[in-house]
Amino acid sequence: MLSHETGMMGLPLPLLAREIYDRVSARVGEGAVALVTGEEKRMPPRPRYFICTVEAMPVGREVDRGGLGGVPRPAPQIVSAYVAGVAR
Repeated sequence: MLSHETGMMGLPLPLLAREIYDRVSARVGEGAVALVTGEEKRMPPRPRYFICTVEAMPVGREVDRGGLGGVPRPAPQIVSAYVAGVAR
């Protein structure tokens, strides 16, 4: 994801999302990464990357690269939301 200008990752657990957020923000800086879970929301003014739990993924936001990490068979509503605007 970091090889692209923008990206979004949906993860199944808030703790996993937080771990990935910590790793990504260590590489690109906290001002470039948003963390969106049901428990926590860290939204800088202009994030390039979004690390989210799948149920908290923003719908309709365009990014260069998207992914559903660790979700082998995501629920149909998650796939619909993802396809509706997450990855262009």
